[in-house]
Amino acid sequence: MGEAPAFSIGPEEAAAIPTGGMMPEGADGVVMLEYTRRIPPAEVEVLRPVSPWENVMRPGEDFKAGEELLPRGKRLKPQDVALCATLGLEEIDVFRRPKVGIISTGDEIVPVHETPGPGQIRDSNHYALWGIAEEIGCVPLYLGHARDEESSLLRLLEEGVESCDAVLISGGSSVGARDVTMAALKALGAEVLVHGVAISPGKPTLLALKGGTVLWGLPGHPASCTVVALVMVRPSLKRIGGEQPYLPPFPYELKAIASRNIPSAPGREDFVRVTLRKEGEVLYAYPVFGKSGALSSLVKGDGLLRIDAQKEGVAEGEEVTVWPFSTSG
Repeated sequence: MGEAPAFSIGPEEAAAIPTGGMMPEGADGVVMLEYTRRIPPAEVEVLRPVSPWENVMRPGEDFKAGEELLPRGKRLKPQDVALCATLGLEEIDVFRRPKVGIISTGDEIVPVHETPGPGQIRDSNHYALWGIAEEIGCVPLYLGHARDEESSLLRLLEEGVESCDAVLISGGSSVGARDVTMAALKALGAEVLVHGVAISPGKPTLLALKGGTVLWGLPGHPASCTVVALVMVRPSLKRIGGEQPYLPPFPYELKAIASRNIPSAPGREDFVRVTLRKEGEVLYAYPVFGKSGALSSLVKGDGLLRIDAQKEGVAEGEEVTVWPFSTSG
């Protein structure tokens, strides 16, 4: 192993070779040891046919000269890094991991370690957004909690624009926060591109731009915030990180059968949380209904069933597409 054989072989001759070793000159095939039998003093019986170049890795068989190996925009997997090592590449140019700032807003929000008082709620969206950003390779940064005051939010936005590639404002698009958020964005000098999208949940979503920083205003209700982050924000962050293609938002989709009629209002895309259950050879999707302020539908659900904006729901027995929450299968 580790060097060229110092001998060659001719017709009707054989030589032992370890797995991964270099073949001697004259050899044109390898038979596995378990398909041979030694016959003393110096013969080998081959117990099965061997084709030319069987069990041999030939030049160009793995990758061919001139072939593109790692295209721009490909998220590197462990095997991709192994390929770089095989080629002797100690360093390669990659996209920098996007820095994603997270801002919590609202007078009703309290930190996770505090006991909420009347009319208050713990800050759960901060952690959901952190996990979503981290899961796709971003570097999340919690910028802090802004009260329902323009100056409070503006200060955190200025910090985010200075240090981040994207800023996610939890509760920054709801009706109660609309005036404060819009006023802060105006004072920041940001360009508002979108305010309101035709999806449910998540209609009041806001998208703005300041310099090279993307600003997302997300609903404050936990289910709405998380769905919008998964469906819309995640592809945006992948694009910022250089990943191509960055759509659809989920790495894979499943085909399932609707277990019951699921209504939907035409003119908007509906994302229904569902559980998946295999019955025999058929995968069924069971809707988990819940209000936009409830996390239970996301916790109990296995994925999102997308209903097209042109449809008025799906019928029982209809084939549907489900985007599973799990990225590991």
